[in-house]
Amino acid sequence: MGTLIQAPTAPHTGTVIFLHGLGQSNETWAHGAVKALAKELPHILWLLPQSPQNPVALNQGERRPSWFDIALTTLHKLGGVASLSGSIPIAVREQMVHAAQVLPILWCHGDTDNKIPLSLGKDAVQFIRSKLRIKEPRLQFNEYADLGHTVNDEELDDLVAWLRGVLP
Repeated sequence: MGTLIQAPTAPHTGTVIFLHGLGQSNETWAHGAVKALAKELPHILWLLPQSPQNPVALNQGERRPSWFDIALTTLHKLGGVASLSGSIPIAVREQMVHAAQVLPILWCHGDTDNKIPLSLGKDAVQFIRSKLRIKEPRLQFNEYADLGHTVNDEELDDLVAWLRGVLP
């Protein structure tokens, strides 16, 4: 499966590359949250690539769709990075020293996430603050009460507001 595209319905001014989570597919996001986000941000082109099947240590080496933390390790110029219920594995942290200190980051996490506990999200944010030296207001951390490993309207509203601030 290749990259899914949600074309803008207004004059194109920005692009979001939306990377799905471990074991997920781009189709799940394309038909759900991204469709709703595209209505709120009609000028944005949405690219949803499907990750390759990679061996995942967390799953005893089982091959699953996964990205290996490319957002904060890429040398490409990015306009920002948003994480919805994510973490930063210790094994990849050394590769992140090139992250620009001016890079806007939105980190969202539910307090009842049983797949990636809130403590791992908070640890990632602390790493970004202390080691990458990206601090508020460039770094925004949002915690959501009673939210598991999923998204809700409040989180999507926060993502839309953040994207409006970082995209043309």
